Amino acid sequence: GAALGQQRVMVAASVDMSSSGGASGKIAKSAVEKYAKLLEFSEDQKSTAIALHDGYDAAYMQAMREFSAAMEEMRRASEESDDRGVFMERMPKARKDLATKTKDLEKGFMTDLKSLVTPEQEAKWGKVERQRRREVLLRPGSVSGEGVNLLETVEGMKLPEDVRAGLGEALDSYESDIDRALMAKQRVLDDQPEFETGRGLDIEAFQKQMAMSREAGILVREVNSQYQRRLEVLL
Repeated sequence: GAALGQQRVMVAASVDMSSSGGASGKIAKSAVEKYAKLLEFSEDQKSTAIALHDGYDAAYMQAMREFSAAMEEMRRASEESDDRGVFMERMPKARKDLATKTKDLEKGFMTDLKSLVTPEQEAKWGKVERQRRREVLLRPGSVSGEGVNLLETVEGMKLPEDVRAGLGEALDSYESDIDRALMAKQRVLDDQPEFETGRGLDIEAFQKQMAMSREAGILVREVNSQYQRRLEVLL
């Protein structure tokens, strides 16, 4: 029983919250610069966006410090009582609090950022939303190739402008198709059952969720494979 309890703690503590419907991955300053480029911000708009990000970043780091403090308190309480069950009891709430705080911070920042756009720039906002989904969801997982971002791959190739222009239609299609696959992946992550203190791990539900996550990853990989071949032919 003790061994099983420790395994559950390890599972609960080691899940990557940024890709599991938990804490949202922090928006990097470099990401904000990409958003500004996608929206064709003026220098004044970009400066304001960076200032907004500074406030967001400070609040995000405070949320992480509070989570770290909660983890330290769990460790201390566990050592004093010699009871590993402290983690089982307190970890779910600590993770849920962190997830709620970081998601609210992201939502607030993106709302503030959108308030800076002009009517002409608003039509480009969808590109920012798709960029953010790629940042959060295009990452290595259980399926080899599901973390590839072909838009970044092509950008990193530093192609001549005329060659890059010849890939435009294919890259636009890729952006749309990979986004649909990522939204499907997000729905699977959002449907994950929450761990509840005092309840055993439902192995059948866990295995079903893992299978669905793998299927979502395979779909992302298939989109990447399809467009990799298409881009190779064009190049």
